[in-house]
Amino acid sequence: YNKALDDYNKVIEIDPDNAITFYNRAIVETEIGDYNKAIDDYDKVSELKPQNILSYYNKAGVKFEMKDYKGAIRDYSKAIMIFPDFAVAYLNRASAKQQINDIQGAVEDHNIAMKKISEYKKNKKDSLFESYNSLNKNGKGDLALRMVAGGWIEALYLTTHVSENSYNNYKLVKIIFEQKSSLNKLFDVLNEKKDNPSIQELIDIFTPLKKTYDSIQGSLTEDQLKKIIMEVEKARNKLLQ
Repeated sequence: YNKALDDYNKVIEIDPDNAITFYNRAIVETEIGDYNKAIDDYDKVSELKPQNILSYYNKAGVKFEMKDYKGAIRDYSKAIMIFPDFAVAYLNRASAKQQINDIQGAVEDHNIAMKKISEYKKNKKDSLFESYNSLNKNGKGDLALRMVAGGWIEALYLTTHVSENSYNNYKLVKIIFEQKSSLNKLFDVLNEKKDNPSIQELIDIFTPLKKTYDSIQGSLTEDQLKKIIMEVEKARNKLLQ
């Protein structure tokens, strides 16, 4: 952890407006229990990138650990305001409300979360690939592929990140596991255009994640979930470069 913090500190000295580095440093600070510094870094991320959902979501989690339940509720609410379909934020806000004996509010948030998870599972099937087909018909296939790949990895990043410490949350783990079929479908389309250097670059970025998914035999283990989380973050960071 010390080496990681040193590296992040050096990057911030060079580039004090690097939101990703502040975000990653906050994650490390949370891991070592330096909660106040983590909150400060998440605040900086929110200042630099006001629409970064995870800065509010993660900060809420830190405040929950500090037993600042009202503060956690405020930050979960900010995340929900940016992304109203953020089911996990509703679930965690429900837990925070339960801690302050707002039982009615907790039940309402839990019910909203379950409804949104159910809607997601029903509607998620091919929406991204429908967008690709539409753009591809208009002669914008390569651009469409990058949009599909970027949108898919961003959604999976969000899901895997908020599920990092939630292996026992069956519904979330099931959603992550089901992305294997979407990834296979994405590779089928990418491989049709692999002669294009920009598409081959996407294939190279996503290959480690695909290998991880391909290694799954039967149910998803906790170690495999952790590996998926790591590979998703790597792929996302490469796409952002």
